[in-house]
Parts: sequence; C-alpha cells; structure tokens
Amino acid sequence: MIAVVFLTLTATFFLVHTIRGDPFTSKVDALDPKTRQQYILRYGTDKSILEQYAIFLRNLAKGDLGVSLSNNTSTVNDVIRNCMPSSLIVGSISYFLSFVLGFLAGIVCSYSKNKLLRSVLITLFMLGISIPVFIVAPVYQQLFSVKLGILPASGWGKPENLVLPIISMIPITAVHVFKHTKNGIKAARNSGYYRAAKQRGFSEIYIFKRHILKNASPALLTVIISGVSGLFTGAFVIEKVFAIPGIGFSFVTAISKRDYPIILGLNIAFTGIYVIFILLGDIIQALLFPRFKEGQY
Repeated sequence: MIAVVFLTLTATFFLVHTIRGDPFTSKVDALDPKTRQQYILRYGTDKSILEQYAIFLRNLAKGDLGVSLSNNTSTVNDVIRNCMPSSLIVGSISYFLSFVLGFLAGIVCSYSKNKLLRSVLITLFMLGISIPVFIVAPVYQQLFSVKLGILPASGWGKPENLVLPIISMIPITAVHVFKHTKNGIKAARNSGYYRAAKQRGFSEIYIFKRHILKNASPALLTVIISGVSGLFTGAFVIEKVFAIPGIGFSFVTAISKRDYPIILGLNIAFTGIYVIFILLGDIIQALLFPRFKEGQY
C-alpha cells in the first residue's frame, strides 16, 4: 500500500510539472512581470523540479499537503473537507441504486427462461458501459432540462439537482454488479452441489439462499468493495458537467489552473482511499470466506 501511494504521488508530481506554463499564468497575467516574479518566488516554483519534489516530500512527512496556489486562503485539507460531502452524497445514492439494479437484473437474467428478456437486459447493460459518461450526461441535460424542462441542467443544493448526476453514474457500477451476479449464478447452477440439491427436492429459492448466493459472494464482494472506494472520489466528468462542488470537480479545476498542491493532495486522497478499501476487502473475504484465504477459490 505504501509503495503504491508513494509511486502514484511521485508519478503525479512529475507529470503535472510537464504541463506547459506555470500556476500563475492565468492568475497574474494582467500584472507586471515584477509582481508575477514575486508570486513565483513566494511559492518556490522558480526552483528546480527535484528541489520542489524534495520540499514536497519533506512537507508531506509533516502532514502538510500545502496551500492552494489559485486561492492562498485555502489549504488542501480545507478543499478535501469541503468537497467530500458533495461527492459522498451523489456517490452513495448512485452506488446503492447501482447495486440493487445490477443485482436484481443479474438474478432475473440468470433465472428467466425468456430469451428476449435476457437479450434485452444484456444489451442495455452493454450499452450502459459502452457509451461514455461524457456523452450520456449532456444528452440527459439536453433531454430533461432543455427539451422537457423538468430538471435543472446543473447546480447544487436542491434534491432535484441530484437526479441527472445519479442516473448518469448508475451504469458505471451497475454493469459490473450485473455481470458478476449473472456469471456467479451461472457457474453455481452448473456445479455438482446444485444438481445434488435439486435431486434431493430442495426448492430453487432455498438453493439460492443457502448455496448459490454463498458461493457467488466472494467475487461479488470484490466488486462491492472496489465500488465503495468510488463513493469518496466521485466521477470527475459527472461533477464537472453538472457543476457539483465535489472532489472530482475540484481536481479537474485544479488541473486547468495548474494548482499543483491541490492536484497532488487530492490524488493522495484518491489513492489512499482506494488501497485502504482494497485491503479491507481482502480482510473481509478472509474472515467471511476462509477458503478464499487458503487459495481454494
């Protein structure tokens, strides 16, 4: 985990410094060169990239993520603290709906004898994951906001502002839950214990609850845990398109402004949250499914 976080922040540090220009281009472009140079000296961007990297690591070791270059009254910690609630609200609601939709659709597709229904479900979920969200979101805005006028195109603070971002984000997770649920049930129904249970006269519902769900859970749990990490990071494109003041929106804005401390601080938060949830997923699997720990799955 430590190695992944360190390598990620190191790669990000050097990548953001390859962007042409400097953080003060748009901020002080109208000022005279002397004042602009004072900004550069104040924030140390005149130093070599290796010197800046060493300073960054030294401050990071102290828990100091720095101050925003575009808004020197806000620290990186302030930005994370202020943006996290918005991302968490949109992410948690969309994730819950994604899981319910994907799980139920996976069960229906596995047990339904209607070939047309199964084909329709698979096609819809394939379209959901194939069409990029940066295309879907503007289409929703055009349809529900411009044409029908029933929902706001963007903004934050009202319940109706949540509708379009949530339905835009649902396919991102729902398709993975659908796929793992369907494949897990299919594999379980082809197993020997399923046929043995059917021969003993157990009902389909009983077999599903006592055997199929249990054996399909490890793979599904992996999807759930990795999806939970996305609740905190949010969807960058979604937040930008719908003007949601979340972490993703702040990250994209920081890139456009070359605000290095914000970019690095948010990236550390993204990576840290992700690897922590991956670790928690491994621990939970080892506790709930001992055979997983022993490598028997």
